[in-house]
Amino acid sequence: MPTPEGSGAGSFAARWAAFSNQNRALLLIACTLLCAAGATGTVKLYSDLRPDITELLPKNARSARDVDIVSTRVRGWGEDAVTLSGADRETMKRFGDDLAAAAGWCPTWKR
Repeated sequence: MPTPEGSGAGSFAARWAAFSNQNRALLLIACTLLCAAGATGTVKLYSDLRPDITELLPKNARSARDVDIVSTRVRGWGEDAVTLSGADRETMKRFGDDLAAAAGWCPTWKR
């Protein structure tokens, strides 16, 4: 589709097409370097990513100090959940009991 005289859109696209056709290797190298820089930045970001929200607190704030004190007393807490699904409810109950016994879980688990 021809562009109206005086509009720079068609001439820019034509110049870009000609430039990219003549400099394919240069553009490929530039894009590869940009991708490598992006991958390096991503690796650096995710290798230093810590999910602990207390790191957002200033170290000298009272809440940060209190969290440190409580963390040393409590140490840690975690929870596991297992969902069993099957057609026969009694079979699933027996399987859950056997699974809890084999894993060494607390006998007071909830059904």
